[in-house]
Amino acid sequence: MDSFSHDDAIAFLSELGVEALSRPGLAEDAQMSVSRNASQFKRQRLLGQPRGPPAAAPDDMPAPKRPAPGPAPAHQPNLDPVSVPASLATHRKQPACPAVAPEDLDTRAEALLVALGAEADAELSTLATQFAKVAGQTLAPRTSNEYSRSWEPFREWWAARQLPGSIYDTSGEVVALYLLSLLNSSKEDKVGPGRVRTASAAISSYFRLASRVSPTEHPACSIVRDLAEKQLQGRKLEHDTLEPVDVTALTRLIGGPEPPLDQLMTVTAVAVMFTGFFRFDDAAEISVHEDLLVITATGMDVFIPRSKTDQQRQGHWVPIARVDGAACPVGLTERLLTLGRYKRRPDTPDEDVGPLLRPVQWNRAGGHLSGPLTGMVAQPIHSLSYPAFCHRLNKTLQAAGITRRITAHSMRIGGNSTAADHGVPADLHKAHGRWCSDAMVQHYTQHDGEAKLSVSRSLGLAKEHSALSK
Repeated sequence: MDSFSHDDAIAFLSELGVEALSRPGLAEDAQMSVSRNASQFKRQRLLGQPRGPPAAAPDDMPAPKRPAPGPAPAHQPNLDPVSVPASLATHRKQPACPAVAPEDLDTRAEALLVALGAEADAELSTLATQFAKVAGQTLAPRTSNEYSRSWEPFREWWAARQLPGSIYDTSGEVVALYLLSLLNSSKEDKVGPGRVRTASAAISSYFRLASRVSPTEHPACSIVRDLAEKQLQGRKLEHDTLEPVDVTALTRLIGGPEPPLDQLMTVTAVAVMFTGFFRFDDAAEISVHEDLLVITATGMDVFIPRSKTDQQRQGHWVPIARVDGAACPVGLTERLLTLGRYKRRPDTPDEDVGPLLRPVQWNRAGGHLSGPLTGMVAQPIHSLSYPAFCHRLNKTLQAAGITRRITAHSMRIGGNSTAADHGVPADLHKAHGRWCSDAMVQHYTQHDGEAKLSVSRSLGLAKEHSALSK
């Protein structure tokens, strides 16, 4: 998106349910915020910037200006992503430790030394062991654990066959037969091709980490994968999109002066995820630091240091507008920060003020944030875990009487779909959702029935009928 006009800003704000002209400067502020986010996203996608937060701007460069209506806040941080130091861009998600069996590491190291034979001295053996341990760091912990769960059955199957040599000497033909056995078991269990697909990817990854050519590239393996895709019909993952009426229903739960803190936190997360097009992983990265969660008279800017669509780990500022009504995501965030007694400004550079999504502990006085309120940058406070969030979400939905299949991913799909149905330009909600391709935007867009009918309804046949009937 090369430009974001004033009319685009009004269209975007109307999707959020607010009249852009009812508050002076609101459309202009949204125009500046979204244009900056889209420009940054485009630079990252086209230029391929290096990993990690970029270096600070030269001292002689003027600080970016962000006009805001009304009195200036007491603390006005610089929202340019280049000003965010690495110490603030803390990884908030619960850490996942890669699970790799020691025998797998030994076998991986031995596979590296096979070509050297007797010439492998002590230093080379030490380096091979080091390589075996660090090679897995090229995978995300969650991916590493998923592949480990698929590799272990293959290793047991290979050992039961008593095949010669190392497991890394297994031929493509043998791997194809193993994948075929998985295809057969998938048919019996009436599941989709995921079991075959994941096993093939895991075997390929483990061979690559041992610096061996993957046997899954063999034509026989390709044939089995194709058969799995054609013959296995799994159960479709069922979830519904979140709609504005759902957010309104949830906010009724917290209408009292002091709602349950965990419920308020969940409803706030839902509203923020819906308007920011966030996955849970994005919401889990939100820090309450006043330089990373910047609240103004017209909205708030949320800094996401890393996400699935941010391969270079440059981070994104996501603008969210303040709107009228109890479902305003900015108002809900302010209320949560107040009732939760979060600390937003650290006393020292080494202090970590923690994430927005936190565990809640209960006592006679009510709910409060569990554990220490703050931590240290070297040992940061991690966000609420995904299973814990899903448990809270299901309880809150049930309390609100929402029986549709709402999951942690429904907010991102619902926000994007609602924007599309309300006529927000495709390039605008693509930039707001930080998507790299138009195909992914379509994947996350579920138009309502009336919007789908409007396509064929707008083709002019009604006018032709009117002309013929005269």
